[in-house]
Amino acid sequence: MPLLHRKPFTRQKPPADLRPEEEVFLCKITHEIFRSYDEFFERTILCNSLVWSCALTGRADLTYLEAVESERRAKQSLQSFPQALVVPMLHLAALSSHCRLSELCEDVYAFVKDRFFPGEIVDVSGRNGARHMCEVVQVLSPYSSANGATPTNSQSRPVDGDTIVISDSDDESDAFQSSKAQVNGSVDKKSPETTSTQHII
Repeated sequence: MPLLHRKPFTRQKPPADLRPEEEVFLCKITHEIFRSYDEFFERTILCNSLVWSCALTGRADLTYLEAVESERRAKQSLQSFPQALVVPMLHLAALSSHCRLSELCEDVYAFVKDRFFPGEIVDVSGRNGARHMCEVVQVLSPYSSANGATPTNSQSRPVDGDTIVISDSDDESDAFQSSKAQVNGSVDKKSPETTSTQHII
């Protein structure tokens, strides 16, 4: 529901003693009923004034219908947001010390733009140039060994050319490996609608 002067707006309920044959004024914008033309007119003017804001995005200086449309688009956008990224994004937002939304978004974007998360769907280019739709199933730190154990002192620095193993869950013989340096420029993050049996480990 759009916000009025940045506060929750509640529709006016029909009068409790409204008779079936009584003539009333209907505000089609908010679907409210008024007995008085003056109240109806005031509500119509209010709905067309730039005093409304979107409850989901915070956009202000909108009319009632513009705020409703903004909320509809925001909900549609949230439905297409990759489910695998919801928890990491919320965790990063909680860790941010910024209060302004624009600064918070910049913080989160700066962290995630060059990183991958388990469950994320990506587009990978193989050695032969063939493109594969893949799902990230595990992310290994450059400071850890392939089995996830903490490295010894002799392995305390990251190894150049960290390995990303890409395998087909149906046929492991088609698995191929690429170094991070080679794959990093040819991996594109994809929308969640894409399905695949490929995996990035």
